[in-house]
Amino acid sequence: MTKIYSETFVTTATKIANQDCVFSLNERTLSPVEHLNKLIKKLPNVGKKVTDEYIKKIDPNIDVGCPKSVFINFESCINIIKDYISSNESSISEIDRISFSTLISWRYTQGTYHFSDETFAKLSNTPFDGMVTIERIQNIPEWSVYIKTPHRNDMDGFFASIDYQKQNNKTYLKLLLNTPFGLTPIPIQLGDWTIEEGLKLSFSKESSTNRYSSNQPHFDRVCRELLPLAKFCTSLVINLCTQESIVKAQENEATQPIRPQLKKTKKGFKLFPSNQPKNWFVEKSNSNKVVQIKDYQGGKHKSPKCFTRRGFYRKQWVGARGSIERKQEIRWISPTIVNGVAA
Repeated sequence: MTKIYSETFVTTATKIANQDCVFSLNERTLSPVEHLNKLIKKLPNVGKKVTDEYIKKIDPNIDVGCPKSVFINFESCINIIKDYISSNESSISEIDRISFSTLISWRYTQGTYHFSDETFAKLSNTPFDGMVTIERIQNIPEWSVYIKTPHRNDMDGFFASIDYQKQNNKTYLKLLLNTPFGLTPIPIQLGDWTIEEGLKLSFSKESSTNRYSSNQPHFDRVCRELLPLAKFCTSLVINLCTQESIVKAQENEATQPIRPQLKKTKKGFKLFPSNQPKNWFVEKSNSNKVVQIKDYQGGKHKSPKCFTRRGFYRKQWVGARGSIERKQEIRWISPTIVNGVAA
């Protein structure tokens, strides 16, 4: 990642790791829309440049090397900011530069995702320890999503999007934590490695040179302190992207999240922002729901006591063997009660 990205991450992450900021529900935390409006106020009329970059991205004759799940790549966002600043003689903060790609892509859908209390509690107790590959999150329903995290004092929720850098052909899961003292970026490089490795790779000496490179022990400690939070957020994102997730606007409504399409106007094609946030409620399919068992068997050797097997993720093949439709899907296996007797 860039030097500016690395330094801002370490500075804000250190505040969390050292608990320099005392979190409280009474402190003012901006809503996701307020963060978006603050950025747009600093960069008015930037929508035209964003639309132009998006048209390039979807043009089959122009190879921008950008995955479908990415709105526009990292370099395009940086160039938009540079061009705007140079032509308008204005300046924006480091965190604005970092959050630009996530917030600007969220602007067109403004989807806010709510997990049920039951599902949220289960995922909170099931930290994700698998590989953070692009396949696990490529089904993210929108270019950028905002996931609410109820019952937490350290943040109201977080943005999640996929960032792509064409220059080094690397893909990142970018988390923007909405904390009482502002947005805190946590990028995780995607690949066949763990979250901890992806976190360190995002700011390795090979990917950037920054003033913290000489203090590697300090940086390693910050990453270590943030690891549980990164695992928690990543688990929610991956769960949202699994095939059995059911996303509804409200009860009995068939509406599903979609990515907006370009619309033709007298002045050419245009991508219109969403007028207001859209709330989505995440459920799981009935086959994966856990039913509370009231009675259970005793502790004999052949019939051990009832216990709950923790939830986990697994890859599952679907489709006929040998067919072109055959593919792997990421499935969430909910906690299961073993040796229980129906109530």
